[in-house]
Amino acid sequence: MDIPAALQAQIDRTIWPAGHRLRLAGRADFPALEAINAEAVQFVGASVYGPQDMAFFETVTAHGAGIAMIEQDGAAMGYTIAGAAPKMAGLFAGQDDRGLMFGTALRAGLRGEGWQRRMIDLRKASLFACGFAAAKAFVSPANLPSLRNLLEGGCCVVTFDNSYYKADRFIVEALAQPCAHDMTDARALPRGPGADLTPHVALLGTGWQGVALEPAGDGSRLIYARPV
Repeated sequence: MDIPAALQAQIDRTIWPAGHRLRLAGRADFPALEAINAEAVQFVGASVYGPQDMAFFETVTAHGAGIAMIEQDGAAMGYTIAGAAPKMAGLFAGQDDRGLMFGTALRAGLRGEGWQRRMIDLRKASLFACGFAAAKAFVSPANLPSLRNLLEGGCCVVTFDNSYYKADRFIVEALAQPCAHDMTDARALPRGPGADLTPHVALLGTGWQGVALEPAGDGSRLIYARPV
């Protein structure tokens, strides 16, 4: 099954909130997707969520990605993208068994309503149905709400990159067959405004994974453990 078909199958079997529907986006929808992205970037900042224009949507669909558009009472309000990781980002060259959850953008009317979590579940299920062993995603370490949603949605922080976006990114991954973690030796590192990323990069570089985000004072703590 190709990725757009898997997305459509998952959309069809999911009950969505009243007044909302999801459908696959086509070329005629690209101007609306570009406008949604511009609004999302303005809301969170370009360092947190990268700009995506019509040329981007043309490219990812040509590479086999699927784009699901969220409509509310007939108006385009959001979108989400899933594709094969090595086709979507050269950073993942050779990782043919990995899919990529490549961003969810929402207009103001959908924010805070659980749509990001729904889109994580939608894309994971679709990628796993296509036979991928894992679903990866980029997330800014400064974007704590999205990081929390991804961790609570079954992902773990597995590595760090600042080359693809020319900005700091955690790379998270959800496995089709989840692994256990040794929580008896878990470590907590601060994650929030001004928190140093150096200790996080060091732990990730030695095989530790970020598994949970906990509140701590004015920020949060990212909990690390070793997979077993």
